[in-house]
Amino acid sequence: MEADWNNSTSRIAILICLIQNSLIFPLLLAVSQVEHWLENLHDRRRLLEIAWQNRKTHLEQCLALALLASDLKGLEEVLVIGKEALARCCDHLGNSPASAELLLHEHKKLFPDAKVNESLLFSPSSFEEMGAG
Repeated sequence: MEADWNNSTSRIAILICLIQNSLIFPLLLAVSQVEHWLENLHDRRRLLEIAWQNRKTHLEQCLALALLASDLKGLEEVLVIGKEALARCCDHLGNSPASAELLLHEHKKLFPDAKVNESLLFSPSSFEEMGAG
């Protein structure tokens, strides 16, 4: 009877091992597959983040260039207006000292505007915004 007990116990042990192995192997395969998917997702996320950073940098540079173009257009308009104003009042050099002083005064009024626009246009921050600094 003891031999039957050991025989049935060993059969049960073998059966339990077979059941455990049949459950563990697919479980290990599933865990391995999920880990592989997670690694792929992580790699894809990293690539998307790099692409997003590159695009963001490019758009910031485009914005800086657009702002610079806008500033240049404004400066050109100021120059055209100043040139037209000088052309209207400077068709002569002045017939008298008073008219020459008036022309000189009008001419000197243009310098502050030119200096302000020049300092805005050629400031170091404008080059840094473009990515050149």
